[in-house]
Amino acid sequence: MCVCFSHALLSLYTVCVNDDSPQFKLNALVGSALRGLVQSGADDQAIGAFAAEHRERVAQILGMVAAPVAPVDLQAVIESAVAQGIEKAQSQGRLGKPRRQAGAARRVYVVVAGARTSVTIPSALFEEVAAAGGGAKEARRLAEQYANQAPDEGNRSGWTVERLRGHLALHDAPGAAQPRH
Repeated sequence: MCVCFSHALLSLYTVCVNDDSPQFKLNALVGSALRGLVQSGADDQAIGAFAAEHRERVAQILGMVAAPVAPVDLQAVIESAVAQGIEKAQSQGRLGKPRRQAGAARRVYVVVAGARTSVTIPSALFEEVAAAGGGAKEARRLAEQYANQAPDEGNRSGWTVERLRGHLALHDAPGAAQPRH
């Protein structure tokens, strides 16, 4: 028996004598033995084997019955921890907004000042513009026209969306379909 291991057991035994709980004594003895093994430089396999088998042996030597160690369901522990973490983050407002549903916006590719780029337009607005006249081709042409008129700084997509809404408002206005003379 290694000197540091036996010293750890002896010092632990004196501490355990003052506590009346048999489970405390058992846990303290096995814990101290594990600490002694770790300090002596034992490899992982030896420490694991000791932890798995020697708790019951120490309990028998002390004349006790070791409480059975119930296996831990790691899946349940992980699920519980993740659920608690998500709940805590939601309560603190640290989770971002939920992502938009697929199809909520349409990316329209346009050429602005000779460079190919894109603008994002809500799908419902794009469909309304297309239905108002000319179909999807006309809606894309209008999107490109308004994207070219947008100022260089700022949100080109926002600018384009506002102009398309204005176009729809003028198109839907009473008397807009009748030409004036």
